[in-house]
Amino acid sequence: MLARLTVDSSRDFWSHAFRPLPSSLASRMPGTHLLPPNLLKLFAPRPPLPYIRPAGRDIDRVTKNSVSGVGKLLEQLRETKTAGMLSSGEAPDMEDGEEPSFTHAEETRRQIRREERKKRREEQFKIAKDTCNPISLPLLPLS
Repeated sequence: MLARLTVDSSRDFWSHAFRPLPSSLASRMPGTHLLPPNLLKLFAPRPPLPYIRPAGRDIDRVTKNSVSGVGKLLEQLRETKTAGMLSSGEAPDMEDGEEPSFTHAEETRRQIRREERKKRREEQFKIAKDTCNPISLPLLPLS
């Protein structure tokens, strides 16, 4: 008799496991009608989310977009550029004794200018040395 109850209970389980799906689920998910009920619950649709009005601006209120040209921006850039040129490379946030930092191109230009000035000075010194006549120079007092 005990074995008979076990067999009957197993029949009840399997008959319950293979019951047909509702038509709404069977049409959307082919092949799921073979799954047991505990797995069918995983494929059930969730309830819809409740609607909550956005917390930001009111979507029903239309406002005009203010779009302007780039003229004001260009003018502002020119002003900052000239202000930077007037301050001669000294940034307001620089500390005492701190040197301004230059880009590689600026540093190269500065080096070329230094070399040109040094050559000019050497040439001027050479010309002055060749043209100088120490006899015609007046004597300076030694005091």
